[in-house]
Amino acid sequence: MIRVVTDAGASIPAELVESGEVEVLPLTINWGGVEHDVTTMDVDAFYSEIGSMVDDIPKSSQPAPGLIERVLESAAAAGDSVLGVFISSGMSGTYDSVVRCARAVAARHSGFAYALVDSTSNSSDEGMPVLDGLDAIRAGRSLDHCAQAVLRGIQSTRFIFAPESLTFLKAGGRIGGAAALLGNLIQLVPVLTVRDTFTETLTKVRTARKAYAAMIDQ
Repeated sequence: MIRVVTDAGASIPAELVESGEVEVLPLTINWGGVEHDVTTMDVDAFYSEIGSMVDDIPKSSQPAPGLIERVLESAAAAGDSVLGVFISSGMSGTYDSVVRCARAVAARHSGFAYALVDSTSNSSDEGMPVLDGLDAIRAGRSLDHCAQAVLRGIQSTRFIFAPESLTFLKAGGRIGGAAALLGNLIQLVPVLTVRDTFTETLTKVRTARKAYAAMIDQ
């Protein structure tokens, strides 16, 4: 059997997680001195308070190596292989941690087969290729074929988005204070994407309405 493993950044539909078809490694959000498990936290409540977080920006943490190894060890002990798809290695150390843990597990289980893929993105741009791999598994394909399905999914998926405000980009050090102030005053809205593991700007427009139009054009 091929097990599908990803992380919480992929935003996998809850029903697939509950069915056991996809195993999700939790990411942790640290805010206000409290750690929140992304897979169990009240996300709506969290984002309802996002405006108050600009002076204390939440920090994310990757899954603990011990947890990753336990998940892989469980698969290896059962004689299962693993198809893993993870958040961009340019945004998180999760992928590298899984690779190290997989090597450690394989050293103890000589027949353990795994295919690990850096999605080079996050959110739905990470999650859609996971679903492509799952479809290949359901069709009875080999581990290698399923990994190729994931790679084709990565090439076929694009993530385009626009922030409501430049405030968090300033607070996170992405742009300077003057640029953020000017941008907010003139309603400048950057249209962003993720390419080659990093976030980059596609274009900049005035007003959210024009940003939506620019995303449709893209």
